[in-house]
Amino acid sequence: MEPKFGIHVKQQLRARVIDARLVRQDILGQLSAARTRSPPISVASPAFGTNPQPSFRFHLRQQTAAAHAELDATVGQFESLQSYRRYCRAMLRFRGPLERAVVSLVSKTNDEWSFIPISDHLRADLNDLGDLGGPAYREPLSSSCQLDAKRLPGALYVLEGSSLGAQLLVKRAALLGLSAHHGARHLSQQTGDPKRWPAFVKTLERHGTEHPEEAVRGALDAFAAALEAFRHDD
Repeated sequence: MEPKFGIHVKQQLRARVIDARLVRQDILGQLSAARTRSPPISVASPAFGTNPQPSFRFHLRQQTAAAHAELDATVGQFESLQSYRRYCRAMLRFRGPLERAVVSLVSKTNDEWSFIPISDHLRADLNDLGDLGGPAYREPLSSSCQLDAKRLPGALYVLEGSSLGAQLLVKRAALLGLSAHHGARHLSQQTGDPKRWPAFVKTLERHGTEHPEEAVRGALDAFAAALEAFRHDD
C-alpha cells in the first residue's frame, strides 16, 4: 500500500497544475480583450513622427531635382577671375529680367522675409572686375517672361535657394582676393543674413501652396532661364 503522505503530495501537485492552467487562461483572455479594445499602431501613426502633410519646400525640391542637377553641372566651379567673371555675367543675365518680374508681382507683407534683388550688386562686381557689361545683360529671357502670380512662389524658391550655394561660393571668391567691398558684393548680400532662408521657407509654406502645380512650373521655368543664361555665355 502506498504511504498516505505520497497520495497527499500528488493531490497538491495536481491542484497546482490546475491553478497554473487557470492563471494562464486568465492572462490570455485579458490580452485578447486588450487587442480588441486597442487597434495596433500603424507605422504611419503620428507617434512615429510621420508628417501627414509633407513640406511644400521638399515637394518643389523633388519635382525640380533633375533641372537643378543639370544646372549645377553646367555652372561648374570658378577657380580663376576669368571663370568668376563668366559666372557673374551669366548670373546677371539670368537674375536681371527675372528679378524685375518678381518685383512687379511680389506683395508687401508683414512676414519676416522680403525679396531683395542682387542684380545691382552683380553689376557693381562686374565693374570691379573691369567687365562693365552691356545691352546683352538687360535682354529678357523667354523663360522669364512666363512668370505670373501663380508661378511666383516657384521662381522665388529658385532665387532664394541660390543663397545656400552662395555659402560655398563666397569662400571660393575670397580665395581669389574678392570681398564684400570688391568683386563679391552679391555673394555677401546673399550670405549676410542666415535667417533669410528659414524666414522664406515659412513664407513659402504659408502662401505658396495655393497653386502647387503652377508653382512647380515657375521653379522649372526659373531653372530653365538660368540654364539658358549660362549656356549663352559659353
